Amino acid sequence: MQSGKLFYPYDEELLNEITVERYELMKSGQIQFSHPDGTHDDRLWALALAVYATRGVKPPRPVPTTRTF
Repeated sequence: MQSGKLFYPYDEELLNEITVERYELMKSGQIQFSHPDGTHDDRLWALALAVYATRGVKPPRPVPTTRTF
């Protein structure tokens, strides 16, 4: 991830979800995504959101804790 690359194990179902996803540019300028009937895109969007969530995020600073014994 630090090199800007994504590596994941070969997963035929995920690859199918990626390759059948379609998009259309609407008159409003927004992009509408869809997939053919009988297919799913849940894992595609889970992967996309996971990758998006890591963009430009610095690791959180450790919170100091105090222990009372």
